[in-house]
Amino acid sequence: MAINFQNVADKVTDQGVKILVPGDPGVGKTVLASTTNEPTLLIDAEAGTMSIRNAKHIKVFSVTSDEPLAQIFPVLEYLRSNNDQKFKWVVIDSISELAEMVLTQEKTNFKNGMKAYGEMADKMIPFCKAFRDLEGMNVVMTAKLKDEKDPEAGTIEHRASAPGKQLSAQLPYLFDLVLPLRIIKNPDGETERWLMCEGDQGWIAKDRSGKLDKWEEPNLAAIRDKVVGKPINSKPTAVKAA
Repeated sequence: MAINFQNVADKVTDQGVKILVPGDPGVGKTVLASTTNEPTLLIDAEAGTMSIRNAKHIKVFSVTSDEPLAQIFPVLEYLRSNNDQKFKWVVIDSISELAEMVLTQEKTNFKNGMKAYGEMADKMIPFCKAFRDLEGMNVVMTAKLKDEKDPEAGTIEHRASAPGKQLSAQLPYLFDLVLPLRIIKNPDGETERWLMCEGDQGWIAKDRSGKLDKWEEPNLAAIRDKVVGKPINSKPTAVKAA
């Protein structure tokens, strides 16, 4: 049997970028989908697509709370088997809300609360990996943001939110890029939105590519091009408030 070896750069290009974007409500996480500039599938678990209603390159698959993962798995199979590359991007908005739906479902199945949380994590982690591992597709998952205080150290950690400790702890490890979307005041006192690409002061962020600056404008197409080494032909479009 022939063994196929790939150059690392080719592998990254073939896989697409895989991004986790935590952020507070109203910071513009959903609007990020409009910055892909290519055919995009938005898997909407938050019923919050008003902010992207004019984005003609986006198709939406809406998820309800009734057996949410069962609704999405046929979409996953379609993306795996569809060779015409109808979609270049998949955005799940948000993985936090989807996990909460699954937890609610598991609580009806198990009286033991810890068991319900465990079952939810056992389903959500493989689910995240399955979408992350889609070949040739750029995958973005938004997440709610939570602040966790360490009572011993007296510090606060800002990270992607998910029900239960297991899923919350695993999420940052599942992605090459963890880019919190933040509102920052510029020297003139005006608020701007930036993707944070390097963690500090309790913020969980990372860039495995090593090609991003500490702060990048919230434009997914520009982020992808910078990571895979493609030239950026236009100035990134900043995300506006949702």
